[in-house]
Amino acid sequence: MTRTPKSSKAVWPLPVLEPVMAGVDAAAELLSALHVAAYAPQREAGWDSAAMTALLASPGMEAHTIILEGKPAGFTMIRRILDEAEIVTIGVIPALSGQGIGRRALEMRLKSLAMCGVRTVFLEVRKDNERAIRLYRGLGFADIGARKDYYTTLDNHKVDALCMRRDLVPC
Repeated sequence: MTRTPKSSKAVWPLPVLEPVMAGVDAAAELLSALHVAAYAPQREAGWDSAAMTALLASPGMEAHTIILEGKPAGFTMIRRILDEAEIVTIGVIPALSGQGIGRRALEMRLKSLAMCGVRTVFLEVRKDNERAIRLYRGLGFADIGARKDYYTTLDNHKVDALCMRRDLVPC
């Protein structure tokens, strides 16, 4: 299935998800650059390569770059332990944001998680990130709680997190 981007008449091919290997400095640097780019419009500090290196080395972490037309367009980072998973972070570069690329990548990852035996997926999202909340609810995630002052913006403004959950159907 292809998708027509909102901003042009070109037709996007399906994104390719390339696994990211822990212990590779270039991979952590790429993830950091993508994270900084994806989160800058939300006035949120991106994670540096040291943070990415630590996350990649943590138990159960699965990271993928989203490749579109041969170029990095975004990323997913999901921690999987036994039959549960947590979406740690996902993002698409601003030039491609809002065109369904992140949705398709997340759909692919959720299907993969279900095939690996994951039954429940959790996430936290900024309460003021309406686009992401619509995406998650559209993919079947339900609100289960909140974390007060969980996020800090670049100007030190505190923002609550909405906690969400989705149960997966075994494949």
